[in-house]
Amino acid sequence: MQKSIRYLLASLPLLLTASVLASNPLPVDAWVKTDIASVRLSHDGSYLGVLRSDDEREGHRIIWIYTIGDDGELSLFRRINSENMRIGNFTWLSDTQFIMGLSQQVRNNIDGFNRGVYRGRSQVVDLKTDKFVNLPVTDPGIEHLLPNEPYKLIVSENPSPRSGGRRTIRDGSYWHSYFEVDLTSMRKKLVGKAKLTLQDIRFDADGNPEVAGGFDINSLESVFYYREDGNWVEFARSSIDDWETFQPRGIDPSKPNHEFVIAHNGRDKAAVWSYDKKNKKFSELIYGRNDVDVTGTLTHSNRMKHWGDIVGVAYGKERVYYEFFPETQEGAIHEQFRTLVDNPFNLRVISVSRDGQSMVVLNQGPQAPRNFYLYHRGHFAFIGSSMPEVTTDHLSETKYIEYPARDGMTIPAHLTVPDGEAPFPLIVMPHGGPYVSEFIGFDPWAQMLADHGYAVLQPQYRGSLNFGLEFYQSAFIEKSEAGFAMQDDKDDGALYLVEQGIVDPDRMAMFGWSYGGYAALTAAMRTPQIYQCAVAGAAVSDPIMQVNYYRYRTDGVQKTEQLNTWDGAFSPFREIENVNIPLLVIHGENDQRVPIDHSRKLVKRLESAGFDHKYVEIKGIDHFSSTMFKSHLTQFYTELIDYLENDCGPEGV
Repeated sequence: MQKSIRYLLASLPLLLTASVLASNPLPVDAWVKTDIASVRLSHDGSYLGVLRSDDEREGHRIIWIYTIGDDGELSLFRRINSENMRIGNFTWLSDTQFIMGLSQQVRNNIDGFNRGVYRGRSQVVDLKTDKFVNLPVTDPGIEHLLPNEPYKLIVSENPSPRSGGRRTIRDGSYWHSYFEVDLTSMRKKLVGKAKLTLQDIRFDADGNPEVAGGFDINSLESVFYYREDGNWVEFARSSIDDWETFQPRGIDPSKPNHEFVIAHNGRDKAAVWSYDKKNKKFSELIYGRNDVDVTGTLTHSNRMKHWGDIVGVAYGKERVYYEFFPETQEGAIHEQFRTLVDNPFNLRVISVSRDGQSMVVLNQGPQAPRNFYLYHRGHFAFIGSSMPEVTTDHLSETKYIEYPARDGMTIPAHLTVPDGEAPFPLIVMPHGGPYVSEFIGFDPWAQMLADHGYAVLQPQYRGSLNFGLEFYQSAFIEKSEAGFAMQDDKDDGALYLVEQGIVDPDRMAMFGWSYGGYAALTAAMRTPQIYQCAVAGAAVSDPIMQVNYYRYRTDGVQKTEQLNTWDGAFSPFREIENVNIPLLVIHGENDQRVPIDHSRKLVKRLESAGFDHKYVEIKGIDHFSSTMFKSHLTQFYTELIDYLENDCGPEGV
């Protein structure tokens, strides 16, 4: 943890650059062993906070606080833990104070859809006074660190914390208030009152409001405002029925009254524009692509000196790409760091001290779990990894590919191929959502399967985000393609790999979670059948039951998307008699997003019909990976690998 750059570069090749994968897969224990979740510098760079797993208490984490020597050496200052609650994250608020995000299980069963068993809170730790205190607001969100006021910040307060976040307009709690908090006295001052017509306030470096969003309940439009001479002035509107996006991102300093905006503006792919707020019009295309959407803008890594400054754009394809504006130094800094780490892939500077002399660098990709590094006054050292026992010799390259669907549409995909000679057994692993983006990075499920000899295909089937409006809408705009053309896209990817000689057609399976689990259930009922088995995790088995949880709580394009998709979707529960391959069903007992009744009632029908299946119910977990601890993952991974090797078809895959 205290290596110099010379020692680092000498030792890394021995650990990380083997080009031939190990012949024996890692044990499950290696894939469930986690260490570092986050690393952050205090504002003055005197402390380094490292959020690490607590080896003695499952699911718990400890914040290790280090002081940093002139040569970058780390000395342990103290360790911060929480006796009863789990630390999920932390953020530095000043030179000596940070806030911890905590969670605790408060009930044994979910309290309805999206009402899980965990409750969150936060607590401020002051290293100078050695005190733990609460911020004087309910369910705070850190909005602004006020770099020119070292012991003050702006927080938002959710007036309905039991909702777990903002809810829809009809629930009456879509907005929240803003307060300035003095960290020395813990007193608060209202700076923005909660109201529907004016919310989502963005503040400049000095804490002055500069841009806000609101909602016009009469026209059902989002309304955007900028601040001029002490007044809010409207500059744009967006209807809830408009499919095109409009997202203000930050001030364009090159032109007065201009804003960087991510928007379609008549294009199929979202791009970054300069928008004239005074004249209410787009003035210049800053960056756009014809193949994928621009997914975000990049802010300056030194937010204490350059709060909110937009320095580039991001998009994802073969990897996540960062295109920095040439007038900034950010691109040169990142390129320098790319030369110092092994297997550079998605690399970002994630924390910087106020003077810019200390930086935390994160690199992660298919052959690099989340690896953290510290730059300090000319010294560069490896801090640690999120998965310390997963070494590069057990990791495989993931490539971006494209293939034709049977109706002629081009389908992007991510392909992870293990070491060895083709043809390989194949796991088709569709993402959840379904309307989400999936980018190439470190995917522990894909890598673990590849380490066991499987090729893994992650199809970005129609409806996936990142590939433009037409590709997204093709999944539902005319009719639901859930279980139909969306399912064809997955099968066509498998068949394409067979044609390429990469995959053995007699050793193929589908495995997915959430919507991916729905796709796996659907795969088990198709004819002609191309798979030997399917593994459905946290799967939607009854689309009508799922959409009924929120049918009357959606509006606009979201309502069209969700109702068009699920009302016309293929229903595995209603087509159970068509199951024609072995099926493994896995579900967490406390799933709030896809309640466990989906699997329980499906399994009852499988049992009644006498179909070949296995059901695994994992105690204590929710829908999301953040609630999967070591024992849960051990059970899940063991069941998955054992089923694929021994029960998937006549001889396993």
